[in-house]
Amino acid sequence: MKKVLLIILVIIVLVVVVGVALLGYLGFIPGLAHFFGSDKPRDLGVVWTATDYNQGHAKTKVAVVSATGDVSPKESLQLTGSHTAKLNLSSPEITAIINTNSANWKYFPVTNVQVRIGADGFAQVSGILNFDRLSGYAAATGANYANIQLVMDKFKLMPAQLPAQLRQRITQLV
Repeated sequence: MKKVLLIILVIIVLVVVVGVALLGYLGFIPGLAHFFGSDKPRDLGVVWTATDYNQGHAKTKVAVVSATGDVSPKESLQLTGSHTAKLNLSSPEITAIINTNSANWKYFPVTNVQVRIGADGFAQVSGILNFDRLSGYAAATGANYANIQLVMDKFKLMPAQLPAQLRQRITQLV
């Protein structure tokens, strides 16, 4: 009888330990997520500087002006005009543009981004996805804010920030 109770106790302890470790790895327990390193995006080795931002910004010829005051998501993003562009941006330039603009717009849903364009025709993107900014971003880019907020309310148990990574084959856009 004691042997059966011991086996049951060991199984319960293992389930609890594995469950806590899994929740920690997935980001639900911040201290453990930090211990596992699962709270940080994958380092793609892309280092950028202000010079990369300035060069990339000069190539795109897009004027970015930060909204002042407390504005709604829709008011925070105003797109005016257009121009034909044929761009050749480096990985550091793309990374610099995304990170600089994410710091200047409170609804930008990703931070700490690295973009690496490989010679093999694949692009890799790594960064932190900020769930608390997704509804504002969706509303600013034309989605129905009420519907987005309804969906986001379903994700209340999710950590506010999760590392994300994407690897996608790219083709030259004409």
